[in-house]
Order: sequence, then structure tokens, then C-alpha cells
Amino acid sequence: AKSYEATADSPLTPVLKDIDLYVGAGETVAIVGPSGSGKSTLLKLLSRITEPTTGFAEIHGRIGSLLEVGTGFHPELSGRENIFLNGAILGMRRNEIERKFDEIVDFAEVERFIDTPVKRYSSGMYVRLAFAVAAHLDPEILVVDEVLAVSDAEFQRKCMGKMKDVSRSGRTILFVSHNMTAVSTLCSRAIWLQQGRIEQDGPADQVVRSYLSTYSRYEDRRTWTLGQDAPGNDQVRLTSVHLERVAGEGPVTMSDPFRIHIGFHNQTITDDDLNLSIHVYTGEDVLAFTSSWRDGGGAGLPVPLGPNALHCTVPGDLLNAGEYRIVV
Repeated sequence: AKSYEATADSPLTPVLKDIDLYVGAGETVAIVGPSGSGKSTLLKLLSRITEPTTGFAEIHGRIGSLLEVGTGFHPELSGRENIFLNGAILGMRRNEIERKFDEIVDFAEVERFIDTPVKRYSSGMYVRLAFAVAAHLDPEILVVDEVLAVSDAEFQRKCMGKMKDVSRSGRTILFVSHNMTAVSTLCSRAIWLQQGRIEQDGPADQVVRSYLSTYSRYEDRRTWTLGQDAPGNDQVRLTSVHLERVAGEGPVTMSDPFRIHIGFHNQTITDDDLNLSIHVYTGEDVLAFTSSWRDGGGAGLPVPLGPNALHCTVPGDLLNAGEYRIVV
């Protein structure tokens, strides 16, 4: 792909700028970056769904694409008919598709609905069948967007296993994901897009570390003024989050117990519908643990109107050494 410049709603709004990259046969490459950075647009250009306004993409091999839900299937056709349609688009003969048919249906777990029009499928069923078709009809290049997040966790693991099999067979994979663990596990190389340009291109582990560190705040205290600045809504808003050691002064370390303090302002809630939870993630964006006020017996307790505060105490040596971020 060289010198792409695609458009959004206006021809004056470039989505991708000066993209110049080469992906070799058999590579497994992740495309990472924040929402709106151009990841999905790049995959659409490579899949020939969208044409670049300038520049070109030179593709050697058949592409199997799993992009946004709805791409590639005809809604009025049944699952069976769409499998054969997709195979034909990839240039496969009917007998080739028939040899793969049972394997596709079994993988997608949609045997009961295979003769039902796909417009009646749930989004999860749709994604399962679409991935099974893209991965099993032997494309030389497999392109997968974040759409897998629609499916359940068990099927996501199944898909990751299949993509590993595809990569071991020597085929090329382009994979867009916000799951940095999946990126590091599956891919040997990653390309970080930032505002439509390549910010970094290199080994997946290095790019993931750089990308995550850019969005880490490295703060132990956040406060917000009550109003539109404070996260939340008209019912309840956060006013502060901070960390402190249970005993002594100094920075928080993994070996000592510490507290996560949360301040919030209850503006309208007068029943027990309020719940406060924290999610602690590792530097690789893996969820380490969650804790909820309801877990601690808070459910059913009234929350006074106005300012409130809660805290969660984390035992020493619960977490491994490393960097963490806390989402409230």
C-alpha cells in the first residue's frame, strides 16, 4: 500500500495521509491506534471496498475480509447461499466450496439456521458465520477488523486459535484490534496509526508498549470540578480518584497495601440503583481484577444526595510488579 489518501464525509477531509508500507507473504501484522485514526479505512482500501482518492494498493493473492457487521453478505440470501456466493467472489469452484462447507457450518455453530436468510441472524451469529467463511475458504490474505468483539469470549478464543493456524500455514493476516494482549500473542509486527499517519512500525511488543505508554497518565490523583467537566451524567458525577498507602508516606508500591479513594456527587439517585466499580488493568491492557460496591454488600444501602466517598483497599503483593491503570 502506498500513499493512500481516502476521504470521509468531505473530499477536503483526508482519513489517511502518506501511508507507505509493505507487508510480505506470511506476515501477521496488527494495525493499532485510537478510534478515528484510520485503521478500518485502511483495511477497506486493501479489501477493495473503498477506492483511494490518490495512490494505489498492489495486492498479490485472494483476500478474505471480515470487517464491520454486514459487509460481504447479501441479507436476503440464506447462510448456505452466502457461503457459496463468497466462495465464488474469491474465485473458488463450487466443488472446492462444497469440500469446506461442513467445516464452515460446524465452526460457526449455525447449523440450525443455515437455510435462514442472514438478515434474521443476530449480530453474534452473523459474525460467527462471516469469520468462518473468511478463514476457511483458503484466502492467501485474511483481513480481520475489531468486529470479533461482537461475539462471545469463547468464540473469540476459537477465532484466535484459527488465526494462529492460518498464520502457521504461511498465509498473511492483517488484524485490527484494541485488545493489546491479542495483538502481542498473535502478531509478530504492529503498525500504529495516529491521525491517519504511521506513528510506529515494528515488532508487535515494542509498538504495543509505545502505544500504551502514550495514553498512560502516570498520575495518582485526579479531581474534577462539579459540572460538565466531571465524568458522569445528570444523575451522578465523579469528583475525585486518588491512591494512597494504607500506612506511611511515599509513593504507592506493589508490596504495600494501598487504597483507591473515589469521590462522587449524587445529584438525583434516591434508591439503591447506584453501583460503583473499579477495573484495574496491566500495562498490556489485561484486566487484573475488578471490585464493586455491590460485591462488598453495598447493594440496597441508600446513597445520600450530595457529595459521597468510597474506597477500596488492595492488599500488598496482590499484583505483580509493573504498570497499571485504574478505570472507575
